[in-house]
Amino acid sequence: LKEKIGDIQGKAASLHEMARVFLTRGDLDRALALYQESLQLLEQLGDVKGKAASFHQMAGVFRTRGDLDRALALYQESLQLYEQLGDIQGKAASLHAMAGVFLTRGDLVRALALYQESLQLLEQLGDVQGKATTLAMVGQIHALQGDDSRALALLQESLAVFERLAMPRETARVRELIAAVAGGASGAPLPLAAAVASARGAARSGDLPA
Repeated sequence: LKEKIGDIQGKAASLHEMARVFLTRGDLDRALALYQESLQLLEQLGDVKGKAASFHQMAGVFRTRGDLDRALALYQESLQLYEQLGDIQGKAASLHAMAGVFLTRGDLVRALALYQESLQLLEQLGDVQGKATTLAMVGQIHALQGDDSRALALLQESLAVFERLAMPRETARVRELIAAVAGGASGAPLPLAAAVASARGAARSGDLPA
């Protein structure tokens, strides 16, 4: 119907939503094709914000595939557009996602820098939940770097926010992280460390979906 009435904006939005469905199903090729089709229409319309969102979503597909270089390039394109628009929320999201790519690569220094940059923007926006989530990530990185005291301080700060927001799942998760860090060598491994190790092992064996 949107094609019949010439609603390009609506068609682009529908393609974008369809892509999300295929992404949820795990059909990465189909999702990527639909995002690219949507992107072409958004470029035709000159919709910069829509393009930024599409780049971000496409980056997520490549990240899931294990193509981190392509994912990072697309996140950077998304970031540049959000900066051009002055969209602080979008910029914070792109920085957070880029940090995740560097984290997967094992580049803790670069990941930490990007999380901290994202954190500054979230504080500027007053995004309390986003701040708590990012604090938990930053805390885990400090723990992996051996700075347990700094890690615990950040995790406690994150925990206080999630408790105040009455978010039980997140609260329980951060408590587990605190216990792992406080336990030191005898405690359970950090979920972040375990996840990164698992990702690297899957990559070495060629299991990109995992």
